[in-house]
Amino acid sequence: MYWATTGRGFKYGSKVLMDPEDEMPILAVIDSGTTLMVVPYSIFDSLVEQVSVKMKDDHSVSMVCTRVPDGNDIDVCYFNNSMCS
Repeated sequence: MYWATTGRGFKYGSKVLMDPEDEMPILAVIDSGTTLMVVPYSIFDSLVEQVSVKMKDDHSVSMVCTRVPDGNDIDVCYFNNSMCS
């Protein structure tokens, strides 16, 4: 089960990705026990771009993204920095 509330903005670092003054509230699911984050498409592209910019010089982290099966849109992204040893 999850807790849901009204999301009235979204910020990554100092970058506002969803301004509560300009955009309608969205359903926000709060779950501190998982690394899964689900965001609407309206903020997804900006978030992926901001995370990529932030992590681009850290060679210990690789970010892997998949595309939707019948298109060119990005579907799922995750960090691939597992150590097999």
